[in-house]
Amino acid sequence: VVKRYKTPTAFNRVVYTFLRSTKAERAYRYALRLTEMGFDTPAPVGYVEMKSGGLFKTGYFISLNTDCPSMAEGVARYPEPETLALTEAFMRFTVELHEAGVLHNDYNLANILYRRQEDGTYRFSLIDNNRMRFARRLSRRACLDNFRFINAEWPVYLHMALLYAGLRGWSVPGVLRGVVEAKMHIERKLAVKRKLLGFFRCGRR
Repeated sequence: VVKRYKTPTAFNRVVYTFLRSTKAERAYRYALRLTEMGFDTPAPVGYVEMKSGGLFKTGYFISLNTDCPSMAEGVARYPEPETLALTEAFMRFTVELHEAGVLHNDYNLANILYRRQEDGTYRFSLIDNNRMRFARRLSRRACLDNFRFINAEWPVYLHMALLYAGLRGWSVPGVLRGVVEAKMHIERKLAVKRKLLGFFRCGRR
């Protein structure tokens, strides 16, 4: 699988050339680090960076293919029994990530793949890994704020939050307040973005 990243703005071309690693490089390095930590991700093969005029232009990340479905597909049948078991396993996986100090800063359901193993348990795999944070210890606020990327419908989202609270041994009201605030924050941002896009589309007519 080859993923091509879009050409950044002129300013970011300078940043990626001299100041910061590119998305392609980060995707490769973070995939290696996840693997070293015992977390699954499609095996990284390498990355390529293209330049034009001495400045970074675009990058490519290459990995092995995987045909596992995404969690977006997995929770579509909620609340069927198998989906409930999958959701609980997903929250255990999320706790493992957080307790290991890993934050995937694009933790939407399309970026988490899963497979059901022969013994009935589930194994998860992360993709789109260029936006990640690794720390010795994550604060409760950082963990709950990470929920804002989980693009599940409210019933599924709140069920996940209750499972997470139980697994961490944290106060249910505190967890619910934290994840609801996180989801409302991202939904407000998306609403503003949709309005701006609608405004500019109207302006072009």
